[in-house]
Amino acid sequence: PIYLAREYKQMINNGQVKNQSGLARKLGVSRVRIHQILSLLKLDSLIIQELEKFGDPLKSKIITERMLRPYVNKCPQEQKTLLNILKPFFLDKKLDPLALTKGSKNKNSLILLYFQENKK
Repeated sequence: PIYLAREYKQMINNGQVKNQSGLARKLGVSRVRIHQILSLLKLDSLIIQELEKFGDPLKSKIITERMLRPYVNKCPQEQKTLLNILKPFFLDKKLDPLALTKGSKNKNSLILLYFQENKK
């Protein structure tokens, strides 16, 4: 999702579209969705760098905008907890949270996965 946010930002900065509303019209999505994606760029630069290490495009939805959204408006110190949650995925790129959460109703929740794994 970070690569997508950078791409959207570049489209606005390069004048391909006038603003977020114009981008939303061009892509056929809501203005709110564009805002949600662009808001990821408010994350601490260290977190953004770590997320970019996954590459683009992601082979599976390991990390989604929805998973990152709760951290966007937090202070940098609180955002650092996100790095602790993601650390196992950075260390072992073969680790697939979707496989680890098999049987869970919320397969896309890194936060749920983190707490499930740490309860053991």
